[in-house]
Amino acid sequence: MHSFLSRNKYTALFIVLIVLENFILFFYSVNKGQQWLNAFCYFITSLLIGFLLLWKFKGKQAERIRPEPANPRIWVPVAAVSAGILVFFAVVNSRLFHNVPIDPRSSDIIPTIQVLVRRLLHGAWVYRPIEEFGYHLPVTYLPLQWIVFTPAAYWGFDFRWIPFIIWTAAGIVLVVRVFKVRNIFYQFLIPAFLLGIYGLILCRSDSIVSATVETMVAGYYILLIVSLNQKNALLQGIGITLCLLSRFSLVLWLPLWAFVLFASGNRKYLYVTVTTAVVLVALIYVVPFLQKDWHSFFAGYEHYSLAALGEWRSINYTIMKPYQLNTGVGIAYLFADTFHDNLPLGLKLLQRLHLAFCLLTVLLLGLWYWKNRGKIPYAVFLLASFKIYLTVFLFFIQVPYIYLMAVANFISVAILAEQMRYRIIPSGA
Repeated sequence: MHSFLSRNKYTALFIVLIVLENFILFFYSVNKGQQWLNAFCYFITSLLIGFLLLWKFKGKQAERIRPEPANPRIWVPVAAVSAGILVFFAVVNSRLFHNVPIDPRSSDIIPTIQVLVRRLLHGAWVYRPIEEFGYHLPVTYLPLQWIVFTPAAYWGFDFRWIPFIIWTAAGIVLVVRVFKVRNIFYQFLIPAFLLGIYGLILCRSDSIVSATVETMVAGYYILLIVSLNQKNALLQGIGITLCLLSRFSLVLWLPLWAFVLFASGNRKYLYVTVTTAVVLVALIYVVPFLQKDWHSFFAGYEHYSLAALGEWRSINYTIMKPYQLNTGVGIAYLFADTFHDNLPLGLKLLQRLHLAFCLLTVLLLGLWYWKNRGKIPYAVFLLASFKIYLTVFLFFIQVPYIYLMAVANFISVAILAEQMRYRIIPSGA
């Protein structure tokens, strides 16, 4: 392994950064008083993963490696071990679900989804505000964050199995693609990273599994990363739709994606992908839901600010600070500390900086690509730019929940897996 890494310095650096990204996220303690250090280290580490990808391929001649049938001598034992670990995770999840019931008093994420699915099955209006929890809750969830849970309601099993199933399916798609490129090291590495991060979640922050649906969102983003690296416009349209109708995160990055496809000459591909995404968004969201009540979207968006302000005002009496702002990630804590006498002003300033820095990141990345077009595979640039953009997006987000950052860590692994489908041709070859 040492000789392999010495010949592949970029692989070694990717591994170090991904390990560091996960170590910083999952082994931080709020009692250490190092919020600023941890937040900036996580931010810089995540940024470097994206910049390393640009550095690796910029100005070098690269070719896409042709897929080959997987070697059964490798994939059979890896598949067997991975399946065994997944079964173990399923057993752990089962016990976790039994010990941690779904309760809106501790987290209203899954209870909200239960209400929405129940309304759908009974023909009631889904996007009516929820009053069942003892407080007024506008519905903020986009369709693909809740509608996929319909089978759980219909057949009566725990809703929390759906994220596990979707994450597992996306991971299998990613690993199968890895096994079609003859690289034994990566064929062991990628499954190990995927399973390792999930294991860290269970060990260090199991509420991500028991109280949120973020592993499902991680599955969506893994599929998006895979679709960005394929010449299939329909699949890419589906990948974008999965993410667009579950989280808002990639909205400001999409103009850069479109610009890169246009500038790289993939215009027909762009038009087909955009058409696919527009049609799917219309069929899944606009026609059945949004067109009947446009106000529900804006009411939900306004609720994000109110909910964020509630988190900023919620003091944890162990650390005497807002807990969700002081878990080792994001810069929101700085604004809450600075504007503690006027939290609404601090939140509004952070929101504006969030928008400004995201737009500036997209603009600078677009200018960089325009200057270097033809010097880097456009798909590789899309992978790197998405990681850079998402890192900035999450750093300035108004409430930096740990479960949001865990999604970004899975994205790093997916990017590592997909970039190895390109081979740099030595100069003079």
